[in-house]
Amino acid sequence: VYYKDLQAQNFALAREAIEVREQVKRGIELIRKYQNRGRKTYGLPLDILNTIADLVDAVDASRTTVNEREIRDSLRRYIDERRALGEEVDLPEDVINSVELKPIDQMTVGEFYDLINAIKTMEYIGKLEQKFLEAGRQESFDKVKQTLLDQVNSITVDKGERAGMLNPTLMQKLKEGLDKFSMDHKRVDFLIKILDNFKDFGAFRDAIYNPLERATNQTMILQYEAAKKVTEILNKYYPEKEMRRWYKQWLKTSLIPGERMNKDNMLAIALNYLNVEGRERLITGFGLTEEAIESWLNENMTEADWGFVKDVIAFLESFWPEVEALMVDVTGLRPKKVEPAG
Repeated sequence: VYYKDLQAQNFALAREAIEVREQVKRGIELIRKYQNRGRKTYGLPLDILNTIADLVDAVDASRTTVNEREIRDSLRRYIDERRALGEEVDLPEDVINSVELKPIDQMTVGEFYDLINAIKTMEYIGKLEQKFLEAGRQESFDKVKQTLLDQVNSITVDKGERAGMLNPTLMQKLKEGLDKFSMDHKRVDFLIKILDNFKDFGAFRDAIYNPLERATNQTMILQYEAAKKVTEILNKYYPEKEMRRWYKQWLKTSLIPGERMNKDNMLAIALNYLNVEGRERLITGFGLTEEAIESWLNENMTEADWGFVKDVIAFLESFWPEVEALMVDVTGLRPKKVEPAG
């Protein structure tokens, strides 16, 4: 009986060990899923994705050898010692960040399970939030759709002056009349008015035309504010008289043989060179090297020029949260960001 009980206990322990191993495997796959998600959102709202990103980006789920772990531990001790002495750590930032990540194999079982449970909880909250959002949008869409259908139906059964507005005979007359109207009457707002049976505040205007008009007005406001901000940056670094000479004042040397360049060209090159895609286009498109570009920029760029370029890049970067949120909302994918060059 004793040996049978011991055998049963060992069997139970073995099953438990296998289950734990499978849970750890699934947990690591979950972490890597979000660390390698790229542009995928997995149907989750952006704020939930960012919270999960903060969780998984704090750990290292990569496979490492014993030798790699020893090197990392040694480097971590070196960094801690230098900081304790108040000294600067002369290492690339990405190296320091990678060393400060906590390897999964050094986490306690409790820490690992807490991390996985936190990710799963955020997933559940995100999916629940998305369901409520989609349900609300669907309800709003259904209401608008029904309102528009009711409006179309009301036109065809109207007993008043414009009875049968959408019947073929009247539509043919309308077409013939439109051919004689001025271009002003062929605009979208006039077509919307037709669908609204010539009412000033109809269903089609509320559902289609007014949102487009608000979006157009908002675009104009944003464009004005952006132009104003760029003007402020320009005035911060350059006198107005100097800017007037940009297009006529040629630089002494040219980055591209046979092509004359002014300050406007130079600033455009600097702005492109400071991001990964722009730098690649300069190198591959004109057969240049990084050394040649940097040497030419350092030869011609002033402190004011570099200040202007950095302020413009920071201004463009300020739009990213809104751009990302809009793309996720419309397409379900995170847009590819133009990354700064090292």
